[in-house]
Amino acid sequence: MEIKTIGDVKVAVMVPRFDSHTAEEVETALTAIIEKGTKRLLCDFSMTKYISSAGLRVLILTAKGLQKSGGQLVLCSLSSTVREVFEIAGLTQLFTIYDSVGQALKDLEWKDNKTGEKHWKLKSIDPRIAREIGFHGSHWHTAHGGYFANSTIARPLITALKDAIAISSPAVVADLGAGTGFILSELLMQGQYPGVRLINVDISERQLEKGEDSLILSLHVSIDEITRELLDPGNRPLLFVMRSVLHYFGHKGLRPLLAYLRSQMKTGEFFVHQTICFEQACDAQRINLLYQRMHVNKWFPTVSELSTYLREEGWTVESISPAPKILATSQDLAERYQLGKKDIYRIRDEISQLYGEAPGMFVATPDGFYEYGHYKIITCIAT
Repeated sequence: MEIKTIGDVKVAVMVPRFDSHTAEEVETALTAIIEKGTKRLLCDFSMTKYISSAGLRVLILTAKGLQKSGGQLVLCSLSSTVREVFEIAGLTQLFTIYDSVGQALKDLEWKDNKTGEKHWKLKSIDPRIAREIGFHGSHWHTAHGGYFANSTIARPLITALKDAIAISSPAVVADLGAGTGFILSELLMQGQYPGVRLINVDISERQLEKGEDSLILSLHVSIDEITRELLDPGNRPLLFVMRSVLHYFGHKGLRPLLAYLRSQMKTGEFFVHQTICFEQACDAQRINLLYQRMHVNKWFPTVSELSTYLREEGWTVESISPAPKILATSQDLAERYQLGKKDIYRIRDEISQLYGEAPGMFVATPDGFYEYGHYKIITCIAT
């Protein structure tokens, strides 16, 4: 493999056949480049006629290594055959890919910051998280009273996850919509899992950048585009875990997502998720109206509805248990979704008039309101 230097960019001309016979050699060379402090690496595939899952794995690990040091890996000059492999594996969503070396270098968007560093331009923010992107990253740890960075609050989900791991012995555990990676980090704090690949999957780069555990990989891809081969080219036993994600897909998108996730799993594999859902239909209706009035496309089912959807999309519901509820104040929501005081007062008054107050669900205050999300931990098995 040939390595060139063009300005501040290292260009690696990849081998003709990137498979199990050459993967170790390529990985060693790319790792050496990163260890020398390279921040911008361009892999040129103009000479490559074939790539296998072993090659894909090297690219994912290289991207992870660069991400940890604040760099980025981009690709160029993929043949139609090689590009098809990337598309099937879902990697076209993970990497920025250019038609040629010249286009990649020309398309570098340089920007100065306080440290004088330069960065490749990032992909555009997914519209599903665009409004709340300011909430991501460091702020996420303190959001909603620190709910998503609290070990005690996370304990019931961690316990359910550990139980599922003990039963199914997965080779790969993927946290879908992992945010800052808190759940898998907590899992490692409570035990050792040698030989198990741990992967944080999230659509927000700001979230993934806060994952600091070197034992956990991260993938920047939407969970409705994740593939089994991308998570593990070896097709080994898999387990999905998820916290507070399903509502992002809305009413119309929930069932298709559950069906898609099922399509990526083998019979008998576990899916452990913590999801906001309500025992009473009126409580679900209240919170759904609230989000409609905020113009946020999220949807929260009843426990019965979610259980039915899971069964109909190929999952057996093994257990349902409570998790600590989350408090979202109108101040939190205003900051998260850029709402004004008039919006908050209008929403508060409408919800109060239609549903009244319900302690532990919705409480009006002089400045706005308190809204509570009720979580359930649901352990499922692919049938």
